[in-house]
Amino acid sequence: MKKILGWTKKPVTWGGYLKLCGISAIISMVITAGCYVYIFWDNISGFVSEKINKRKRTEE
Repeated sequence: MKKILGWTKKPVTWGGYLKLCGISAIISMVITAGCYVYIFWDNISGFVSEKINKRKRTEE
């Protein structure tokens, strides 16, 4: 228990602060991308299938 509570007594450095900001930014980007895919899935799948079908037609 002392090890868990001991980290709060250390000063916060700029490197630690930047790591925290970077990790939280990446996590928020992943969550946002997931939300966009969930909301716009019909548009995305329609666009991709349209491009694949167009590519197949030009190859034939």
